[in-house]
Amino acid sequence: MLNSSKSILIHAQNKNGTHEEEQYLFAVNNTKAEYPRDKTIHQLFEEQVSKRPNNVAIVCENEQLTYHELNVKANQLARIFIEKGIGKDTLVGIMMEKSIDLFIGILAVLKAGGAYVPIDIEYPKERIQYILDDSQARMLLTQKHLVHLIHNIQFNGQVEIFEEDTIKIREGTNLHVPSKSTDLAYVIYTSGTTGNPKGTMLEHKGISNLKVFFENSLNVTEKDRIGQFASISFDASVWEMFMALLTGASLYIILKDTINDFVKFEQYINQKEITVITLPPTYVVHLDPERILSIQTLITAGSATSPSLVNKWKEKVTYINAYGPTETTICATTWVATKETIGHSVPIGAPIQNTQIYIVDENLQLKSVGEAGELCIGGEGLARGYWKRPELTSQKFVDNPFVPGEKLYKTGDQARWLSDGNIEYLGRIDNQVKIRGHRVELEEVESILLKHMYISETAVSVHKDHQEQPYLCAYFVSEKHIPLEQLRQFSSEELPTYMIPSYFIQLDKMPLTSNGKIDRKQLPEPDLTFGMRVDYEAPRNEIEETLVTIWQDVLGIEKIGIKDNFYALGGDSIKAIQVAARLHSYQLKLETKDLLKYPTIDQLVHYIKDSKRRSEQGIVEGEIGLTPIQHWFFEQQFTNMHHWNQSYMLYRPNGFDKEILLRVFNKIVEHHDALRMIYKHHNGKIVQINRGLEGTLFDFYTFDLTANDNEQQVICEESARLQNSINLEVGPLVKIALFHTQNGDHLFMAIHHLVVDGISWRILFEDLATAYEQAMHQQTIALPEKTDSFKDWSIELEKYANSELFLEEAEYWHHLNYYTENVQIKKDYVTMNNKQKNIRYVGMELTIEETEKLLKNVNKAYRTEINDILLTALGFALKEWADIDKIVINLEGHGREEILEQMNIARTVGWFTSQYPVVLDMQKSDDLSYQIKLMKENLRRIPNKGIGYEIFKYLTTEYLRPVLPFTLKPEINFNYLGQFDTDVKTELFTRSPYSMGNSLGPDGKNNLSPEGESYFVLNINGFIEEGKLHITFSYNEQQYKEDTIQQLSRSYKQHLLAIIEHCVQKEDTELTPSDFSFKELELEEMDDIFDLLADSLT
Repeated sequence: MLNSSKSILIHAQNKNGTHEEEQYLFAVNNTKAEYPRDKTIHQLFEEQVSKRPNNVAIVCENEQLTYHELNVKANQLARIFIEKGIGKDTLVGIMMEKSIDLFIGILAVLKAGGAYVPIDIEYPKERIQYILDDSQARMLLTQKHLVHLIHNIQFNGQVEIFEEDTIKIREGTNLHVPSKSTDLAYVIYTSGTTGNPKGTMLEHKGISNLKVFFENSLNVTEKDRIGQFASISFDASVWEMFMALLTGASLYIILKDTINDFVKFEQYINQKEITVITLPPTYVVHLDPERILSIQTLITAGSATSPSLVNKWKEKVTYINAYGPTETTICATTWVATKETIGHSVPIGAPIQNTQIYIVDENLQLKSVGEAGELCIGGEGLARGYWKRPELTSQKFVDNPFVPGEKLYKTGDQARWLSDGNIEYLGRIDNQVKIRGHRVELEEVESILLKHMYISETAVSVHKDHQEQPYLCAYFVSEKHIPLEQLRQFSSEELPTYMIPSYFIQLDKMPLTSNGKIDRKQLPEPDLTFGMRVDYEAPRNEIEETLVTIWQDVLGIEKIGIKDNFYALGGDSIKAIQVAARLHSYQLKLETKDLLKYPTIDQLVHYIKDSKRRSEQGIVEGEIGLTPIQHWFFEQQFTNMHHWNQSYMLYRPNGFDKEILLRVFNKIVEHHDALRMIYKHHNGKIVQINRGLEGTLFDFYTFDLTANDNEQQVICEESARLQNSINLEVGPLVKIALFHTQNGDHLFMAIHHLVVDGISWRILFEDLATAYEQAMHQQTIALPEKTDSFKDWSIELEKYANSELFLEEAEYWHHLNYYTENVQIKKDYVTMNNKQKNIRYVGMELTIEETEKLLKNVNKAYRTEINDILLTALGFALKEWADIDKIVINLEGHGREEILEQMNIARTVGWFTSQYPVVLDMQKSDDLSYQIKLMKENLRRIPNKGIGYEIFKYLTTEYLRPVLPFTLKPEINFNYLGQFDTDVKTELFTRSPYSMGNSLGPDGKNNLSPEGESYFVLNINGFIEEGKLHITFSYNEQQYKEDTIQQLSRSYKQHLLAIIEHCVQKEDTELTPSDFSFKELELEEMDDIFDLLADSLT
């Protein structure tokens, strides 16, 4: 029976006397039991071979061996080891994939008298090298197909390749090599505080003791089938192996492909009729007890389990929670779930046979029942110590004050005795944690991160997700923005997968205590909001795999699971369009509004549709009707409208190949028809013409600046000249310049805004990278299929403009125009000179940490989008700066709204921007929560993100057009462009340091003619770059003093930070009318309903 000792526990609360302490110690630690203390592991195995030679010993896929067959092969290999000098306490490294051969190798090492050092083949090269160097292994056993791993490291010992033909010619009888139970059996390396792992030396006797425990306490018999789940580098693999092979049961090796697929894993368990399995709780949470039929005993170990997990399983299986450090031969205590519901925590039980537990203070004085102290362990399972670490061994393995002549292992775990004789685990005293069952020293992870050339400080902490499973988060300080994927890659070069932090958070500085140490309590919580991130859950089918691949590319995150929230990972509406665009190449269609409603892949997958209709793939030519934004542009009659561009400059340290670039841009301009537009005057009207492939499609210039000491000035001057050289009537509208410099090449691209927008640039960057890569490898350039052309969009938009469905929007715009007053903002000076040459800029930025909160944490509070927050902050700032309660601004949107059922423009290049008036109503500015919700609701009420406003103005036939005066004249324009730097950071190129500021907007240097008119009094642009939110305020220096705009900028930042902090601090999500299907609800009515509900519940 498990834990029989607890039935005789004498309560020791308020102990004062030595006699009572002795009674207490005797009661809880009276675990003495007989076991074959003089026998080694392989001797006990050979006993099972003699008892049941024909029983199945081990199974892997379609291969299996009986006890006799397994013993013969182990004996044969052991003879080879002996011939090559392996003997007592000689270390042999084993680096093999999971297979029957692996376990033959382990048995062979033991039979030869040696001790094995397990090395996971998935470990980074540096970790493998360290373990081999530190252990001074005399031999390394591996498989032929893994020899390449050894070629990458330096190993001076013998390398033995496991080859059946070499082994089978040896004698297969037992060897009878002299050995004792106190001989070394294995050395397992676990995480260490010094930055390197440490080897723990375990003797045979600990496993000999467990053999009896398996039979008498776990009731394992020869009829059982034991699942082998753990990695060879984890001591749970020793537990699994000998639970089977020392009891006559069968060991079933579960391969990685099965483990990585929860459904496949459940099927495997049932098909193979596994009866006993040991799993980390982090894995069990993904399994369904209703679908697993054969398991009789489920053991969780390696990390703390949760009451909810136990309650979920305890009616279906015998649920055992096991605890034990590697230093005490795997297991020291166990607890068996009963029918009673578990409370706030799951105990780790009481000591197993021949094991003693002491909970003590720093002076090794016993703590009373209920008092917390350090958990220390004594008994037969104690390790010999740490390999070549005498000082550490003496620190951790101390003289046992309660049993003279024996040692006590100080675990560093904090625990307390419960009154029923069980132990409650309370956490770590130091910085060691358990992740997915593996021991991790936080200092080791920190020391690896500090090797990064740009990281100056780091702290790693452990957190729990909503399923109470632990994960690591790394905080670091760096002057430069380090992409997440780069940090993961850097970490993976020295750390095993389980030690790589799940989250990386860049801070401006570390929070410090008064003593100058890192204040870990003040480190910000990682983002787990709104569809909290759970431990990675893999895609289950082809569509989910496709979505994962696309999300990883679009979001720039290395590993995304089907439970991860798109917006919590930094997604926004622009990135949602990119997702839809990339799905098109798989002939799949996504409406971006569905991604807003269903932000995790496992939810979204049900709304992905087949897209069988194929867009026209031919060359588009001929006259094309103007879209609303193009009508607006020509209506402004800008001076020098030829010079009204967007531009970008890329950088490649290794240089660009001019001939490849020419081929690439020829293909791009051929593929994206809108780039070949020109504009003619005909009968007083502007005619848009899509040219074919004749004539010059783009201008390409090359500049050699390798000998020039002032390359930046030359690049700036030549870029400005190119910007001014576009002619709308003649074309081309695409200008490209390649600048060769001493430190790499800069590629400048300027395109007239009439044929390109922010999303178009993202498409062009993607195609440029794809095509250049193909051309570099002498492949035919093949870009993703075209989506519907700009010409088709224009035609369908005109039809839509006169449809009954669209005309229903008129009521909203009619109400807005008639009931909204034009308000002019204050100005320092009066001027009629609104030229671009007088435009100046003031900017503000958030820190990386603040931006992370804005992008990933804020949305949970009220289910907001980023524009809801940015515009609320603008409303507060304008009220404070100009004393205006209600003001109309012009809001720009991407304009690619899904208003046309059959149209797909996800990968179509062109100018699609929409702009429309939005009222910032700040009349209740004393109520921050209300203002955020009001802004959200006002924006949600705008039909189809405002695209209809200018459709009415420019496209709807006059006799159908409702009476809309279009008298609103906003003086402020706001445009959030999203995140661009992740779209241009590829293996081929990145953003050039000479790319001037926000180069896609009007504040991009030289984008607009200096003689052109400024079309708004204030132009406010937002974008993310290097992980930071930037907001620029463009103003006319002949209208405003710089100090005046600085005041507005400071006010905006102050209010934005206050909103961010408010949302982050809010624990619950507050819903608003737009979150419900009943659209007629007003915000005040919604609040009244919630108030009534709250009253009724109290």
